[in-house]
Amino acid sequence: PTESPEFYAELMQSRELLTRLLLTKMPDPRKGTRGDSARLVDIMKLRSDDPARRIELGVKELEKSMTTESNVRTNLVKVTVDNRYPTVASREANAALALVNSFNLEQRTSRARAKRIYLQGRTAQAKTDLVTAQARYRDFLTSNRQWRTSPTLSSDEETLRRNEDVASDLYLSLEKQVESAKIDEFNDAALITVVDSAVTPVRAYWPRFSLLIPGAILMGIFVGVTIA
Repeated sequence: PTESPEFYAELMQSRELLTRLLLTKMPDPRKGTRGDSARLVDIMKLRSDDPARRIELGVKELEKSMTTESNVRTNLVKVTVDNRYPTVASREANAALALVNSFNLEQRTSRARAKRIYLQGRTAQAKTDLVTAQARYRDFLTSNRQWRTSPTLSSDEETLRRNEDVASDLYLSLEKQVESAKIDEFNDAALITVVDSAVTPVRAYWPRFSLLIPGAILMGIFVGVTIA
């Protein structure tokens, strides 16, 4: 709710998220045994044996094969994944969405923790100020039992009482904010809603042989006629 759809579209193309996606384990379609899993970077055909270079090549491949479309009017982001393995394509898309949720949770927890630490420091100072204000007001009442008969003392009493009330209100307000920050720190509710989860496609989006074969035949006839 605090970020635009373009933010999430850019986030899904960020190197950090793509690197995490490459290291995510998913069912290995290259093996017939069910339950076998491998990291996405190992499933992809990358021409390098160096781990760092494989991650670099994998990020480049994901940038090409995973596209995002954002709609500002509806606040929706569409993710499209292209992979030679249908099961990997759907798993890859759903894993990317899970990583976005994890990123949101990490950021919100980090902000809530920083806010809680700051508020706890302010609350401790506010409590000290409140104790000081209460002591001053108590000492005044103890030393000036007939303050109501003196305009000067009445003014001093009003000032001290007002200072105590302000210090008390500030302390109580900060205490409530600390409790709210603690709740936010441990709140694991998702900030995004998955409208449609990725499903394994039954038929490949490309190549479409129903279009390629007639096109190839027509092209062959055209070339043959041209040569003739």
